[in-house]
Amino acid sequence: MDKDDEEKLKKERFRQFNRLARDHIWSEEDWNLLQGHLSLSDKRDILSRDDLQQFLQTNRQEMKITAPWGPKQPQEDTIIRRYRTFESLETILQSEEFWFSTVEAFDDRFEGMFPQPNIDYLAKLNQQQQEIFGQEAAKEMHKAEREAREDFINFVNKKVYINCWREGESESAVFWNAYIGGDLGVAIETTVGQFKKSIEKDVSDNLLESILKSDNAKVDAFLNRDNPDSDAVQNYEAAVQDMKAEHEKMQVGSVEYIDFQNEAMPQSQYARFFHKRDEFSSEREFRAVFEDPMTGTGSIEQTKEGQAVRFDPNELINRVILSPNPPDGYKEIVEDLLDYHEIEAPVVYSDLDRSYPDYGRTLFMGRRWSGISIDPADI
Repeated sequence: MDKDDEEKLKKERFRQFNRLARDHIWSEEDWNLLQGHLSLSDKRDILSRDDLQQFLQTNRQEMKITAPWGPKQPQEDTIIRRYRTFESLETILQSEEFWFSTVEAFDDRFEGMFPQPNIDYLAKLNQQQQEIFGQEAAKEMHKAEREAREDFINFVNKKVYINCWREGESESAVFWNAYIGGDLGVAIETTVGQFKKSIEKDVSDNLLESILKSDNAKVDAFLNRDNPDSDAVQNYEAAVQDMKAEHEKMQVGSVEYIDFQNEAMPQSQYARFFHKRDEFSSEREFRAVFEDPMTGTGSIEQTKEGQAVRFDPNELINRVILSPNPPDGYKEIVEDLLDYHEIEAPVVYSDLDRSYPDYGRTLFMGRRWSGISIDPADI
């Protein structure tokens, strides 16, 4: 077989793999894992459905670690809420800024950490290095890599800023208590789309899409490397620049909750900040995250706590929800505060509050429960 025939066979087997994967991979997650993880040689070796399933079963955890990743994107009209004390609401409206905290400011000591399968994966790589370079040399390499990795994580954690919201319309007394405690507070309600528009930073459209586009362009450039009439190489270079630009923008998305003992996460630049332990799944958290490379250089003061980012209150705020069991007159105080800042948004009672006559009349007016007519005058 001459060189041209061998090249044609490689291309045909690569196309065969793509057809095979599209026909038999129904999970979007598995499809993305395969596309991002497999090298050209791996793809050429998978020639049947059984090959494909066996590869997935054997390598799923490692594929998650090495696969391209981007934050999960909720629908633009998804409701999100930020729970704040009344004093914090005053500060937010006065400054027209949201506070983004550094990882070091979070109480959860697992914040920004990798789960056990990721650690096991690194140990496996160390074992492979021992087999190749010898035990002593591999130990020194592993030690140097571990120290460099820890230094890098600590370095990045000082430059990454996070802002947290609760996703969805349901309320929880536990959630109110955790964020407001015994203080008077509110929940600022908006949507994902409005948040993106109101924040005064460039927000990434879809990080994962840009990475996959770059990966596909890389494959296309490889397949057309001997074709002088092809634009594949230029397209790949452009895709790489687009991907880098997306990485530099603010990332937003839903937090993914995993079993840190048994589930791996991607070792991506931002994945650590969009994964939490299963125990926190009731939070249903939506996050906005950005990295500021200028932090600590003199351009931006290095602080342990975080950084403020401006936003447009009128673009963002749809409603302001009062914390449960507010005292008389609290609703009017919040309304006056919004009026003072010329913000047109209704102030409403919490769904957990059913003691207020106006709320009760709205809830029960004209309804029949179990065949019994309820007179609003009795409420």
